[in-house]
Amino acid sequence: MSRRYDECARYSAMLVEHVREQGIVIWSPTARFYRGALACAGDDVPEEGIDEIERSIEEFRAINHWVRMSWVLAVLADALARSGRVEGAVVKIEQALEWGRARGERWCLPEVLRIQASIQLMKGRLADAEATLVEAIAVAGDIGGLSWRLRAATDLARLLRSRSREEEARELLRPIYSRFTEGFATRDLAAAAEVLAGKAG
Repeated sequence: MSRRYDECARYSAMLVEHVREQGIVIWSPTARFYRGALACAGDDVPEEGIDEIERSIEEFRAINHWVRMSWVLAVLADALARSGRVEGAVVKIEQALEWGRARGERWCLPEVLRIQASIQLMKGRLADAEATLVEAIAVAGDIGGLSWRLRAATDLARLLRSRSREEEARELLRPIYSRFTEGFATRDLAAAAEVLAGKAG
């Protein structure tokens, strides 16, 4: 993630305005989802952001539009978890996985699994989280999702370091990080660099 939130907010507002002007019903919940997801993207997760995502899901359901629903549900699960509503997050991430696997939405499966692992960690299920992150890395490799692979590997490296498996963490993350040739100021690459330097917890 680049954390270019101001730019995202500008384009999100443009999308909302375009939907209003053109009356494109199918894009209305999409605009609402992105507005909610953007509100929840920072360190603080406002209730109104979660409400926007939940309302977008209801609107998608009302028009029978299910494309990318695995991703939408995973974003909601992540927001719920980070706001302290962990049990609700468990329900939503399980729905996201079930939906994605039933409909072959593999493009986002590594990130959905990574979010699932973060929720498992919140519940103290360290072994499950490790296994889930290993799966996320493998799926990302299968689909050629290098950025998804980096995010999952960074989380797994953090987990390994927390369990005093420092060298294993570096050996896991270093070859994935080394495949990047640009974007080193972005959030994900900066986080990976910190883990490799032993600076991140």
